[in-house]
Amino acid sequence: MRRTPTVAMIFALSALLLWYWITRTHALLTLPLFLDEGSHLYRAQLVWEGSPLYLLETGKALAPYLAAFFDPYHGTMFIGRYVVILLGVIGLASAYGVGHALHSRAAGMVVMVLWISAPQLFFFERMALVDTTISAMALFSLWLAVRAIKSGRAVWAVGCGMALALTVIAKLTGIVFIAIPVWVALLLPGRWKWSRLRQVILAGATAGLILAPIALYILSRGADPTGQSTALTSMDTATMPERLRENLSAIFDAFQVFYHPVGLLTVLSLGLYFVLRYPRRGLILLFPMVSLLLAIGSFANELWLRYAAPLAPFLLLLGAMGWSQFSHRLMRLRLLRTSPRLAPVILCLWAMPLIGMIRWGTSFQAVAYTDPTQLSLPRMDRVEYITWIPSGYGIREASQYLADLNQPLTAIGVAVNCQGARLMAPPDSQVRYVCPPLDWGGRKIQPALDAISAALQEDLPVYVITEDRRPETVPKDKFPGRREEVAVFKRPSPYYIVRVYRLYPPGE
Repeated sequence: MRRTPTVAMIFALSALLLWYWITRTHALLTLPLFLDEGSHLYRAQLVWEGSPLYLLETGKALAPYLAAFFDPYHGTMFIGRYVVILLGVIGLASAYGVGHALHSRAAGMVVMVLWISAPQLFFFERMALVDTTISAMALFSLWLAVRAIKSGRAVWAVGCGMALALTVIAKLTGIVFIAIPVWVALLLPGRWKWSRLRQVILAGATAGLILAPIALYILSRGADPTGQSTALTSMDTATMPERLRENLSAIFDAFQVFYHPVGLLTVLSLGLYFVLRYPRRGLILLFPMVSLLLAIGSFANELWLRYAAPLAPFLLLLGAMGWSQFSHRLMRLRLLRTSPRLAPVILCLWAMPLIGMIRWGTSFQAVAYTDPTQLSLPRMDRVEYITWIPSGYGIREASQYLADLNQPLTAIGVAVNCQGARLMAPPDSQVRYVCPPLDWGGRKIQPALDAISAALQEDLPVYVITEDRRPETVPKDKFPGRREEVAVFKRPSPYYIVRVYRLYPPGE
């Protein structure tokens, strides 16, 4: 018989969801806009500019479509990040539901606490990126699959199929979770019934009906949502073992930095304990993790560590269920019943790893709210989001500088994060940004030069935002007309300095 949640339980769950919302939204704009965030938000604006289906071609559509729904022309940076948080709320609530369904309410509560304080999830859920939205939708699908198999009701199976489709729409990588109903039907404890097969078929058919037209559209457009044309992914089987080894090693190292070696070891040990204690329930979570890990490790030719962020909720959920199960057995020890004074000491010692992980996470959050450049990040994440050319540092200051000129002007972005400069401009900015397509290798520079030449023929002052790098994306000595350096903005490293030039027409 299913127990009805008490008022205290409902209050506790509501408080945790509120805590999550506060931690994610506080000082949300402190970290400047990263390159990929700008790309997603630009595509969200294209929905209203005659290209409503272009997002589907990118294979990363759910969060940008939600951003488009909220009018992405005002407060764009906040909207883009906020919709990721909204999807995170769904994932967090689903994690509780799965923990409760597979073990206990205590496991669900523990995973919520771990999720809220997890540095890796905190960092990526506060950016307008799509990676964490995969795990949010996958956990939602998993919860619905468990409900569908347990109840035998068609409505839950249809809902599961819709959630699976949203998982794939969130990012094409989510296709590795498409077998969730199969895993649940085969592994969920209970007597096998043919109704389980019916629920799996119904969920799969629902997902297929939604995804098939999208797949046909992508094929008809000749799009490349997997990133093979840009060498982000590779299907080369000859180099796959080497990629797998290097990528798995990088992912493990990154998790150690985010969760601390002791914290990671604790979660892994508790998760393993739960899998050994309840193999079928544990495998329901382990299969999605392994599928995602193998997909990333095998096919990612250029591994950006955010790709591995969707692993974290499943890992934390396994650890939470292991912690709850061990706590339950600990409470039943005869020693605790016969030694009342010893019991609090043992329980406090047992809770120390969990408390340590929470303190580690809250310390990370405190730094992120004030100065993200001081965050303890994996080396590649620090390079990508803080010091390198995709970073918004330097770009944000250049955008503010141009806005402070307080006059109509044209700014050409030949720094790769041009969309970031445009989207971080203050609401009252009179700057018209032009962001030509750029070749990071500095080979195809003509589109940028044409944009500069066209701007110089207009009456407005022309400025160019560029950055130091080798090779230059667009060599400064190729700029049409005369140039004058008017501002310099350093990034949190001695390299990749952002520079602003005023350009004058030839002969002026």
